[in-house]
Amino acid sequence: MSGADWKQRPEGGGRRAIRLIGLIARRGGRGIARACLYPITAYFFCVRGSERRASRDYLQRALGRPAHRWDVARHIHTFAATILDRV
Repeated sequence: MSGADWKQRPEGGGRRAIRLIGLIARRGGRGIARACLYPITAYFFCVRGSERRASRDYLQRALGRPAHRWDVARHIHTFAATILDRV
């Protein structure tokens, strides 16, 4: 995916998923909500190929070396954690 094409992609989970994780965070606490990020990360890593490739391409430029799978998974997880913190 080149440039900012990833911005044109629809949300992976949509508004319902964001509301759900927000509800989990408010009712169950931050720890439970953070634990929910692991399956979310797995979904984006395994299913959403365009986002995975965009992450890999960005990391290769930023790190100056080929990005490993672990780098990409950690990047996706960090992005999800940032969104959770904002919710």
